[in-house]
Amino acid sequence: MTMQELIVRRAREQARQLLATVGAMPPDKLTWRPMDEGRCVLDLLADCIHCHWRVAKILAQRTFADLPEAPDWQSATLDELAHMLLSSVQDWADVVLSIPDAVLVSEFDAPWGKILVADGLYHCYWNMAYHEGQINYIQTLYEDREMHI
Repeated sequence: MTMQELIVRRAREQARQLLATVGAMPPDKLTWRPMDEGRCVLDLLADCIHCHWRVAKILAQRTFADLPEAPDWQSATLDELAHMLLSSVQDWADVVLSIPDAVLVSEFDAPWGKILVADGLYHCYWNMAYHEGQINYIQTLYEDREMHI
């Protein structure tokens, strides 16, 4: 198994787990902002979608120019966002799986300095896992302490 295949496998599983977690939430909690601050669950899902779109383009073109806009989570349903998440994971996976091993150590310019192509592979997986943790915390605030996997 290549590094690219492993990260795609983990990201697909993380997306499935994220959607299982969100799917177990009451509908009124999907747009709830604890303490009227922070981001709601649908906003976090939109961020995961946006991450896949952006990173796929960055990895394919080795530039941070002309990146796509985030989806409008306020006008989307959970089902629409779930479909977009799975589709965005697939689009990102297609790019990741097309990167040859020899290119993984190539550097390109990021706004903060040089970055290796290999370093960019893990960002989408990490982002989904991070947001699932935030969603798990939101669940504890309304006393849901189950693992929804």
